[in-house]
Amino acid sequence: MLINTTLRIAQIIDSLDPGGAERMAVNLCNAYAEEGIFSGMIVTRNEGSLKSALSPNVSYLYLNRTKKIDIKALFKARAYLKKNNITHVQAHGTSLFFAVLLKITSPALRIIWHDHLGNRAEKNKENLSVRILSFFVYRVLVVNETLEKWAFNNLWCKTIKRISNFTSITQEVEATFLKGINEKRIVCLANLKHPKNHFFILNCFYESSIHELGWTLHFVGKDFDDSYSKQLKNYIQEKKITSKVFFYGSCADTHHILRQAQVGVLGSTYEGFPVVLLEYGLAKLTVIATDVGYNSHLINADKTGWLIRSNNKNDGIKAFVEMANNLKKSNNLAQNLNDLVIAEYSKEKVVKELIEFIGK
Repeated sequence: MLINTTLRIAQIIDSLDPGGAERMAVNLCNAYAEEGIFSGMIVTRNEGSLKSALSPNVSYLYLNRTKKIDIKALFKARAYLKKNNITHVQAHGTSLFFAVLLKITSPALRIIWHDHLGNRAEKNKENLSVRILSFFVYRVLVVNETLEKWAFNNLWCKTIKRISNFTSITQEVEATFLKGINEKRIVCLANLKHPKNHFFILNCFYESSIHELGWTLHFVGKDFDDSYSKQLKNYIQEKKITSKVFFYGSCADTHHILRQAQVGVLGSTYEGFPVVLLEYGLAKLTVIATDVGYNSHLINADKTGWLIRSNNKNDGIKAFVEMANNLKKSNNLAQNLNDLVIAEYSKEKVVKELIEFIGK
């Protein structure tokens, strides 16, 4: 154990609906608790299915915040911090604003801002407020080199560290069972929203014709029932592949789902450091992913998976076809990625670095 008796830390996040930042917040909460550190989770706006993945040793607070400046939620959180003698809060993404409000009411509180947003440099309007808020920040954590450079060039706080994400297998209630044929399931674990580019994956899957060989595609992630979702479902109807493509919505039993699949895909147009690639690797899936964000550090063509150009349909089709026709290579790539994840992205290694950085 890496016990730091003076460090008492709470994660702050807007919701616990399944997503990359949300999974990392849960992973960190559980990992800190395992190290004998007081570990809390403050959820500001929406509870979600990832709440069930929290360790019993994690202290939990839900605020039901309904507006940007919610005085009732703010003072409820302040009372929680005071009661538990919390020294640090680790604010994920947009929860930074709420963390700064807490800092104003409790000046001794130290804020660690954990930035996961892959297209941060493009968010001009949002970044103005982030720059101002960073004046109150004690430490900054980023998940890739691009974010690190942006942070050094733009934030008041210059104590910045690039830190890897990590994943681990937690106890789950096995509730989701994938349709289709064993050994021929492809899963995409991502909420149905634009940056994840599900239509690109769907289009490549269909035009590769591997569905005619029995392969099926499984979308696991929150369905917002919007135009994005309807476009996907209309395409499936038009192409008459409703028996080959399936939607499951938001699911908490991630590792159980991945154990039922053989291939994991991620077609994003931008990323920070997708936890899902680590989850695919830990589950020994063959991976097809676009070359955005941190992806190319994990997926090395012909070594740990198929790395394709974002929105390049020819690359996507080729990867699906090669994967289906060369199972020996697919299995080798899956094993290599599994070895990499275990060796370089272990919970123990990352948490040790975090505690040393935060606790200084």
